[in-house]
Amino acid sequence: MSEPTRTARLRELRGQVVARLAKDVAGYRAAARNLALRRASGADAPPFTVADGVHVAMSLKHSHLANDFAHLHVLDELLSRQLDLFGGRL
Repeated sequence: MSEPTRTARLRELRGQVVARLAKDVAGYRAAARNLALRRASGADAPPFTVADGVHVAMSLKHSHLANDFAHLHVLDELLSRQLDLFGGRL
């Protein structure tokens, strides 16, 4: 892509990832709340399986957060390397 379009697209992608990160943080908090309630009720007392829905939800949300942060890192790195048409950094 040409420079103005490329930078605009990278910024658009970054905005989408930030929005997805906010959604995933809310989902992680809800899953953590569910796990805490489950533990408080004694449902997580041994023996239990870590393949229960609440544990799977926590695992998936953790993975989503890690992916979101990795995507932000890459996009921020790409944006920091973009050069303005007049020689400065964007």
